[in-house]
Amino acid sequence: MIKLKPIGPNQTTLKIGGSEFFFSYETLVGVHNGKFLITDKFYSKTTSSHISNWLKTHKLDKKSATEVNPGVLETAFALKNLNQ
Repeated sequence: MIKLKPIGPNQTTLKIGGSEFFFSYETLVGVHNGKFLITDKFYSKTTSSHISNWLKTHKLDKKSATEVNPGVLETAFALKNLNQ
């Protein structure tokens, strides 16, 4: 099942199967696929706040997530779509 859900202004989750992809504005900045991965790239204070808010919806903070290069998030997204 694929489900797109706005969770706040300029904040959207996309659920595909058991994975969740989090977007701030139009940028993929987080993935939950058994573990939480967040971008290590600084985009803006607002995007950083969006990431914190997304993690809070899962009762987590940034210390609970693994920071990775944005390319890792994009690869996770691409692989999930190929396997569906």
